[in-house]
Amino acid sequence: MAGLLCGALTARADLQLPVPNADAPIKISGEAAVRWQQGIVEVWVVRQCVIEQDNLTARADEAVLWVDRAASAGAAESRVTVYLE
Repeated sequence: MAGLLCGALTARADLQLPVPNADAPIKISGEAAVRWQQGIVEVWVVRQCVIEQDNLTARADEAVLWVDRAASAGAAESRVTVYLE
């Protein structure tokens, strides 16, 4: 009787994403969007979304953005969480 030992292979890679200038404004555009309020957070679904900050650009067929304006109460900035698909 022969036995077969299978082990999970693991790989590690260091991924370094570019970091834009945090003081640069963020521009979000798209072909169409739907917006609603969910508690203190604004939710946006944007089709053909383009997000630009500094020299970086992200594009997606569809994006969901959660905008928390209360995260920076009194400041001009807002916290935005983005899901791109």
